[in-house]
Formats: sequence, C-alpha cells, structure tokens
Amino acid sequence: MASTRARHAAAGALGVAGAWLAFYAGWLWLAPGGDRGLLIFGDTAYVVPIVAATVLCGWAATRVPRALCGFWILIGLACASWGAGEVLWAVRELGSGSVPFPWWTDAGYLGFYGFAVVALVVFFRPSLRHAGSEAVLDGALAVASLALLWWWLVLRDVEIGADLPSLVGLSYPVLDLVLLCIVALTPLVAARRGSLAGWLVAFGIAAGGISDG
Repeated sequence: MASTRARHAAAGALGVAGAWLAFYAGWLWLAPGGDRGLLIFGDTAYVVPIVAATVLCGWAATRVPRALCGFWILIGLACASWGAGEVLWAVRELGSGSVPFPWWTDAGYLGFYGFAVVALVVFFRPSLRHAGSEAVLDGALAVASLALLWWWLVLRDVEIGADLPSLVGLSYPVLDLVLLCIVALTPLVAARRGSLAGWLVAFGIAAGGISDG
C-alpha cells in the first residue's frame, strides 16, 4: 500500500512539475504583455515553486523518521531564505526598476547556500574513516576535476577585487562549486545512503548550481 501510494505521489509530482515547466516556457515564448509583462511574470511566477518547496519541506519534516527531520527543516530554511531574497528582489525591481548590488537580496541568496551545505552534510554524514583509501582517492580526483573544470568555465572570467561587490559576486560561483563538490563527493564517502527523496534534492541543488554558474 505504501509503495503504491509513493508511486502515485511521485507520478503526481512529476506531472505537476512538467505542467509548470511547460506553462513557464510557453509564457516566455509567447511573451503576452511585452517586456513589462515578462518582467512582472518573471518576478512573480518564479517565486511560486520556491514557496511550494518551502511548504512541502515543512510538511515532509512532520512525516519522515526523526533522523531525517533535521534535513528537511534545513532544506526548508534554505528555500525560505532563497524565496525571501527573490520576493525582496521582485518588490524592489517592480517598484523602482533596478536592484542594487550587493543588497539585502544577497543575504537571502547566500543564506540558501549556508543551509543547503549543512543539510547535505547532515543527510549523508560524509566519513573519511569509513570510506577507505580508494574511495577517498576517487573522491579527491572527482573534486579536483570538478574544481578545474569550474575554474576554466566560470571562475577565470570573474573579476576579483577587494571591494564588496567583487567579493559578493565571487562568492556565488565559489559556493556553487562547494555544493557541487559535496554532491559529487558524498556518494563515495557517505556514512549513510539516505533516501531517494534526499538524492533528488541533492541532484536539484547540483542542477541549480550548474545553471547559476
């Protein structure tokens, strides 16, 4: 019974996600309302799945085993921080037409990284002691390769300076790299395998990091 319900829930979630992506892509393609309509749509519709994720994480935290409750709370806080930054961005951009950089929106965005990093570490509990030397070496190779690729494609073109805008601007691709390295490393040195839901969250975070970079 539980397995059947889980399959139905997964199918429903995939259907909703697919329908939302199709709606979002269709709106961008047709662009009703012109540039102003796209601006309003982008600043409002973009927040909907983030808010939904925050609510669903809170709901999941009440239903999972006690050991996984902290993971869902942290992911929920990460989404809430991200959503707060997006809402603040939308209010400022729709009100004045421009958003300063850096600004309070960045506090919300950077908060997502902090909560997400802690959540992944709590979920997978990476342990070099239990992994073995071969797994550690494989993990080091994966992280080094990813870091080199990220530097070549992203970091080498980022302007680095001692001023605050440069430091905040650099922090985003660097933190994206940290998240990607954690996701790449944890299967090799994880103390526990977690659940399918946790892995889907990890892959989602990795996809967000790649697109952000």
